[in-house]
Amino acid sequence: RFLHIRQAMNNYHIDFAIIIDDDEAFGKHYIERLYSERRPKVYRSWWGRVFNGGKYFEGDPPPQALNMGKRIDIKQFDYAGPGGCIIDTGIFSMKATYMIPLKFIQLDDLWISYVVAMSGWRALRTLVRPIFIKDAKSESVALWTNLKNEKDEFLNYLRAGGWKV
Repeated sequence: RFLHIRQAMNNYHIDFAIIIDDDEAFGKHYIERLYSERRPKVYRSWWGRVFNGGKYFEGDPPPQALNMGKRIDIKQFDYAGPGGCIIDTGIFSMKATYMIPLKFIQLDDLWISYVVAMSGWRALRTLVRPIFIKDAKSESVALWTNLKNEKDEFLNYLRAGGWKV
């Protein structure tokens, strides 16, 4: 997905990209509301984690709070999920964005949060949420269900690389 954005940037002037997942639907004004929250050097998502030194899936806020738009006190994330996000496309001009270790290539979501943080950018929360489609098909192909151990391994790898989360 990041290569597609960079390719589009080669052909069009794009300052911000909105990334969506195939298990998300959107209300009538979703794109407009999310776009109004764009900011330079910011990666803004409704889904994310603050790790507090813990494991990936033990981060805060819990998934239920994110799905319901609760814990509005959490305004900044260590990790921001790309599905339903808006991001300054300057990140896709950085070589580091494409230097993900091959072993972790499927974890580009975690990598982009690392690159954002290490570049001095911010990962912020939005309360503009998509509608989550939960069905047997979307659950069966969801990468996160098969990559739980790898997420923790990669998080520890990134911490060893200087990410203080």
